Formats: sequence, C-alpha cells, structure tokens
Amino acid sequence: MLQRISAASLRGKTFAFTLLGGLILVGLTGCGRKSDRLKTAPASGSVTFNGKPVPQGSLLFIPTVPGPPGQANLKPDGTFVAGTYEIDDGLVPGEYAVAITGQMEVEPEPTATPLAENAGKTKAPEQLPEKYGSYKTSGLTATVELGEKHDLNFDLTK
Repeated sequence: MLQRISAASLRGKTFAFTLLGGLILVGLTGCGRKSDRLKTAPASGSVTFNGKPVPQGSLLFIPTVPGPPGQANLKPDGTFVAGTYEIDDGLVPGEYAVAITGQMEVEPEPTATPLAENAGKTKAPEQLPEKYGSYKTSGLTATVELGEKHDLNFDLTK
C-alpha cells in the first residue's frame, strides 16, 4: 500500500534534516578555535596630538591584504596595547593602514564670573581632526613582523 505524505509533513522533515545537518557541520568545523588563529606579534605604543597624549579614543588596524583587523583602546596616558583575537594579543604580521579616533581633555578656562552662572556650562572636549578617523584618509601606517615586539607611536598634528 502507498502511504500519502502531506506537504506540511514533508516540509517539517526537510527542516529537521536541514537543522540536524547544520548542527553536525558546526560541530565538526568548530567556531574559531584558538588553533585556527593566525600567529600574532606584540604591538603597543602611544598616540599624541600636538605633543600631548590623547587620553581617550581607539585605533583600528586594517590589513592592506586580506586578513583579520586589529584594534586598541587608548589609556588615559595615551598608550595602547593592540589586539586581534583578544584585547591585547598583538597583531597578525603584515602592513596596516591605521585609523584613530579620540578626544583631548580640555582645561577649564579661568573665569571671573560666579560659579552659579557657569553651572552646566562645560567646554566640549577637542576631537582629533576628522582625517585621522578613516584609514583611507589618515595617512597612518604600521608594519608588524613575527617574532618582534612593536612600539607603534603616532604623533598627530592639526
């Protein structure tokens, strides 16, 4: 005897087999295991603007050939430690175009007016020039080689 199979039943079985196949594939290939990562080299440095440390901001390292990008966050003293897979594991060897965004702390201006009149009035922090915020326009580069510690210092100007 022939058994009738409804379209809804067939769709449910197809979905179940597709889901099962996907789960098996993910289980076999893994999800970015540490052993699959490219080797990195230590990279750290500093960012200054007009000779003063940039206390807040971030850096983005874009490889000039296909590969994983790197990033770093600035510390209050303007220094950073770059990372690719972890926050401070270094950069994959190669050439990078670099973008930096950040802001400078602004010194409060001395005032002769009473404090009550100045309440709520703060001067906005000075942003780094816009050109540094894009790896395409910053003109900043970095080279990283395996087996070396890299001190990457960026001295920015207006």
